[in-house]
Amino acid sequence: MSGAGEVHTPERSQKLKEEQTKRNSAFKENLNTRLEQFAQEERETKARFEANKPDVAARKQEVRDEQAKRDKAFAEKREAAVQKYFQDLEEAAPAREQQRREMTESIAARTKASHEARVEKDNAFKADRDQRVKEYVTSEDAASAKGKSDEEKEALRDQFRAKSRADALKRRQKYAEEQRAKWAASLTSGAETYYKNKAAAPAPSRPRRSTPDSVAGSNNEGKGAELKKDGGASQEAAVPAHIASQRALPIFMSRGVPVRERAEPAVDAAAAKKEAQTAPTKIAARNAEKRDARAARDAKFKEDYASTLRAFLEEESVREEESAAFSMKIVTDLKDKFNADADARKARDEKQAAARQENLASFLAREKNDLAQEKDANAQKITEIQTRLRDLDAKRRAMDAKFREARAAAAAAH
Repeated sequence: MSGAGEVHTPERSQKLKEEQTKRNSAFKENLNTRLEQFAQEERETKARFEANKPDVAARKQEVRDEQAKRDKAFAEKREAAVQKYFQDLEEAAPAREQQRREMTESIAARTKASHEARVEKDNAFKADRDQRVKEYVTSEDAASAKGKSDEEKEALRDQFRAKSRADALKRRQKYAEEQRAKWAASLTSGAETYYKNKAAAPAPSRPRRSTPDSVAGSNNEGKGAELKKDGGASQEAAVPAHIASQRALPIFMSRGVPVRERAEPAVDAAAAKKEAQTAPTKIAARNAEKRDARAARDAKFKEDYASTLRAFLEEESVREEESAAFSMKIVTDLKDKFNADADARKARDEKQAAARQENLASFLAREKNDLAQEKDANAQKITEIQTRLRDLDAKRRAMDAKFREARAAAAAAH
């Protein structure tokens, strides 16, 4: 641009146009040179990427082969464990069948013995009840005998009640002792049978339910992702600074901004030449950095795989401990259930005993009431019979008196 007060002559305007044309030509030439350098760098980067493709593919294939080997080994191990599990089940089947048969026979024998004991007990109860009823009737007959005062009758009744209470107390004590002995024997027999069956039946082995392949697979995928990511991003990040600084030039110029208004300084040809001379050294350094990064990734992969394997082994040990704890929990639950069943049976037996006692008391009360009503009915019948006898006797005496009077009158008439 011309300064203030300068005169624009045709010669000066022509000179300015020539200078502007030279600057434009120099800029275009420098721009073309840089674009060519950038294209060359891009071609070299692409060539290196293509050259690394076989190595990356081989590494991925190696990882896939290792994963396939691990999967195959795990599948074989799992199949062997499953086969062993079912084999153990088949081997233990006769023992379980024998145990089931013994338990069935034992249950049948216990049921039969319980039924026989119940029948015997019911018969004894009926005989005892009949005996008590007979004693009560005998006592009432003795208390109702003639020639005894009311005090003597009440004393006899009190004596019978005291004897009945003493007999009932003895029966309750005997029943309680029998129940305690039966419960103790049942608990002991049940515990011995349970532990004997548990010791006789072998526990079948179970197959494992999880593998470390899921974690290892995630590491392998991360490895492949890192290789794929490194295949493009690391080479792209390694572009020289003087090339990367020119990438915005086409966009910058496409916006119509005049070249003379650009804020960029002029290109230093000597610096560009020096940087072009040092490019092979930088490329070698970048390749060394890539090799180091690849070695670091391989070391990290091995370390992750080792840590995953350790975690899997620790998980297996924890699972075995949990399995042992689960087995102990089953034993504890069975013991608790056995004790709860024993308590429930005890409560049921007590309830049944109380119900039987209540039924007996109700039966004795009904029997006593029936006997009292029968006694009252008999006394009423006796009273009626005595009344009729007295009436008949009075009638007989009246008839005898009439007969004597008639006979006396007949005698007097003769």
